[in-house]
Amino acid sequence: RTLTKEEWLYVIDVRNTSSGIRYSKAQVEGINGIILLPDFWNDEIYNLNNTNCFSVDFDSNVINLLDWLTKFEANGAVFLPAAGFRNNYVVGAGGVIGNYWSATSISDSSLAWLVLFGNDNLSVGGNHRWFGYSVRLVYDKE
Repeated sequence: RTLTKEEWLYVIDVRNTSSGIRYSKAQVEGINGIILLPDFWNDEIYNLNNTNCFSVDFDSNVINLLDWLTKFEANGAVFLPAAGFRNNYVVGAGGVIGNYWSATSISDSSLAWLVLFGNDNLSVGGNHRWFGYSVRLVYDKE
C-alpha cells in the first residue's frame, strides 16, 4: 500500500526518534533524493549534515554506494530518489525533484495528496491524479 497524507506528515514532521533525526537530503552514488532514517538512528552510524532541514541542497550529504549499503540500508534507512514526473507524454525533472503519491484523495476526487521535494523544499501538497508521480510501497509491520 502507499502511505496516507497523515502517515507522510508523521514520517517527515512529527515522529520522535532517539536522535531527533527523521530525514536528510543527500546524493547517494550521484542520485539526488531524501533519506528517511529509522527511529533508532544515531550519529555513530553515520554523521549527516543538515538533518530535518527542507531548505538545503541535495549535495549537503554526498554518500557513496559502499556507505549506503553498509551503513544506511543495513541499518534500516530508506532512500527516495528525485525521480521527476510524467505529464501525459512528457517526462521531466529526473534528478531535480521528487513527487510521491499518498493514498489520500482531496475533496475533489480528481486530486490527491503527495510529498514533493527539490533542492529548496520538502512539503505535502495536492495535484491532479493524472500526473505520473512516484509511489513508495510499504507494508504494515506485525
